[in-house]
Amino acid sequence: MLNIAFCDDNQCFLKKITQEIDRSLAIKATYQTFTNATDLLDAFKPGVFDALFIDIYMPKINGKMLAHKIRNLDKRVKIIFVTRYEQEILNTLQYDIYDFLPKDHLSERIDNLLARLSRSVAFENNKYLRLKLRETTGEELYKKVYLDDIIYVESLNRKVYLHLADQTQFELIGYTFQEITDSLVEKGFLRTHRKFSVNPIFINEIKNTSILMDNGEELDLSRRRKKEVQEAFICGIRGILSD
Repeated sequence: MLNIAFCDDNQCFLKKITQEIDRSLAIKATYQTFTNATDLLDAFKPGVFDALFIDIYMPKINGKMLAHKIRNLDKRVKIIFVTRYEQEILNTLQYDIYDFLPKDHLSERIDNLLARLSRSVAFENNKYLRLKLRETTGEELYKKVYLDDIIYVESLNRKVYLHLADQTQFELIGYTFQEITDSLVEKGFLRTHRKFSVNPIFINEIKNTSILMDNGEELDLSRRRKKEVQEAFICGIRGILSD
């Protein structure tokens, strides 16, 4: 499933492009529409949207300014610029755009674009989990969490928490610690303790009864899991040295 946002100050065009999406897209999609950049920025959270379709010419905050702000928040979301001025394409490459959609050729171009977008998102499926999370503010949201952003998962007071490389923390909703650990172990994570599962790429040092992570945190290491963790850590070092 794709989660898409559209930002254009022309409501008629927003209606047209969402109709084209419904007609063309072979997989299920959800989308939100915004008529100005400020509203999109207020609603934007990294990992929530798969793609953003952004009009270049909008009042106050134009599409290029919006893309710059978005890129400071999220390096992975796919940005598609939409405009009638095709000469603008050379002025948008600095924003690491996924594609450029001319409004005057919408019907001819959108089928191919959506097919590639669907394949691209499907290809990334093994790199992230889409999870329901609760922020520290109490707000709940569905978010793509990339595996290489997760430092460790923690079970605490019957709740499950994700600790991420950007120093954010989320409570996981709808999963037990065992369920999320089973999913992550299949993807290379290590169960190190009854309370912790860790991403081995963030292990800095293995001590006698604990693991020092790259972010400076020290996590408990159970005696019966120590050998497995040490072997995985050594294999990781060998892999780096052989590259």
